[in-house]
Amino acid sequence: MLLYVVSLLVVDTTPFLLTPASSVSRSPALRQAVYNDMEDLEKARSSFEALMKQHGSALAPDQSTSTIPVLTSASRHRKRLEIDLLESLADSDDAIEELVHLWMHENTADDAMVLTAMETQCSDGLIEEEKTLRSMVLENPHWVEPRVRLALLLFYKGQTEQSYQVAIEALRLKPWHFEICHVFVLLSLRQQDMGQALYWARRGLPSLYGKTDSDSVSRRRKGWVQRALQAAHAKLEEAEVATEELRAKQAQPETSSEVWQ
Repeated sequence: MLLYVVSLLVVDTTPFLLTPASSVSRSPALRQAVYNDMEDLEKARSSFEALMKQHGSALAPDQSTSTIPVLTSASRHRKRLEIDLLESLADSDDAIEELVHLWMHENTADDAMVLTAMETQCSDGLIEEEKTLRSMVLENPHWVEPRVRLALLLFYKGQTEQSYQVAIEALRLKPWHFEICHVFVLLSLRQQDMGQALYWARRGLPSLYGKTDSDSVSRRRKGWVQRALQAAHAKLEEAEVATEELRAKQAQPETSSEVWQ
């Protein structure tokens, strides 16, 4: 597994690195992982930040990102569909491609086409791609896919600290996003922390069956799905509350002082 990941560090395949992580590193070795609770995220984050600080950089989270979006009918439908797809992963891999497609199209079809174009052709130095991805992140702060790709692009360009910042924000927005774990594997390997690399590899989606102990692997897969569903339902509930609060605020009549202002 580690040899496969290390190979990504030394092979110059620029368009390859801008493809979804599911196609970059969807090898059985990476997907067959020991299950760790999603609640361990903060522990891993603290450990990783401490490691980064040893190399002279102080990390600060992206304060511009609100983790609670306001729902529309379309976004509510997509979130419920995502939950259904996550649930189906307990006993099948069929939903993996559908989830990747859903994450790609969480914004507009035009933006999805832009991301797709990046998979086949890149500009010199990835300058245009970085500019486009940063613009997408700013304009659509709750859309995770451009964050995942920006984190991978920044890693490739050697901007380790920025890559980590973008990646951790993506994971905060969508804790069940199994593709972002592969970026953390690469970041950990660059810092020569094999323990963290293994941790993040194990945070990925476990395979349904193993070579020797399929029942154990299947239980890990079901456990991962259970945690993912809990996180997804919690995020949806938060968004529903935020949406209702906004509607209530908008429905309040203006006071006389507000009218004159």
